[in-house]
Amino acid sequence: RRYPELKLSAILLTIALFSCTSDVRQSVIFQDSFDTYPTGIFPGQSLSMPCYFSPEAKGDTASWKVVTSLRSKGFDKAWQVRSKGGQHYLAQTFRNLNEDYNPISLITHPIIVTGHELWGDYTIEFTFSPLNTFDKCGIVFRFQDERNYYFYGMEGNTIMLKQITHTTAPRRPLERILDFRPMIWHPGEVYKGLVSMRENKIDTWLNDSLSLHARDDTYQNGKVGLLSDTEAEFYTIEVRSLNNDQRKFSRRQRQASSILEQNIRANPIPVIWKKLDIGHLGGDINMRFGDLTGDGDKDIVIVQSYKSRPSGLRVRS
Repeated sequence: RRYPELKLSAILLTIALFSCTSDVRQSVIFQDSFDTYPTGIFPGQSLSMPCYFSPEAKGDTASWKVVTSLRSKGFDKAWQVRSKGGQHYLAQTFRNLNEDYNPISLITHPIIVTGHELWGDYTIEFTFSPLNTFDKCGIVFRFQDERNYYFYGMEGNTIMLKQITHTTAPRRPLERILDFRPMIWHPGEVYKGLVSMRENKIDTWLNDSLSLHARDDTYQNGKVGLLSDTEAEFYTIEVRSLNNDQRKFSRRQRQASSILEQNIRANPIPVIWKKLDIGHLGGDINMRFGDLTGDGDKDIVIVQSYKSRPSGLRVRS
């Protein structure tokens, strides 16, 4: 008489086990080995005159985006696709050092990112080879912008896990060390890094052995990317996420889209008020709008810097 009840219990148990198993399965949400890009300057980077125009991408960049710029020779060509032994890889070619071997910038680094700003918990596995021991080379994750993110990788003779926050002092960011280990490593060798995030817990491994661990609540989600202050080669990157986390990500996307639509409906549609001919000023300009003089009239001020002029500024209004 109890057989039907036992059969039903077995079915329910099977469903529960299957549901739990599906939640802990990981799926690849992004991967790249850079073999689909043509060799040369990475598609989409500005070339000789980034301050005056942004040329169209020379090819498919997938979702990668160079997010930093610096007026220093070679920075605009820092990321390049190269080939070795028939295999493509992404090279970072800029060295963040001046002639006196001091950092050119402490707050601006060559960074290229991919992914979605709403990615929450995920695991990154990547292979790379720093070619010098100077400064940072590794991965950025839960990336908000070029001033706020987590960093994991080599830094000098250490393996480092850091939380970076926007600068609070002139030309100097706030970098908080979450964990680190002294390490003897050799430029040119290939290393495998792994970073895993679960809520506020961060675990990392280098070559499946050297580990760092930390807990931090600063950033809950964000993109992933590559960072290097010196010449380096990046070969592969793979991002995985639990099925349950992917469902959470989908919900966050829907919520963000709903909020955006509500904000659009709540505000009037912009209309053209006036067209201005800015001549040869190009894109390296600053613009100010509003009643700038306090006389009740709308003002538009366009400012552009000229290095060759003693005054340094040219103003049109």
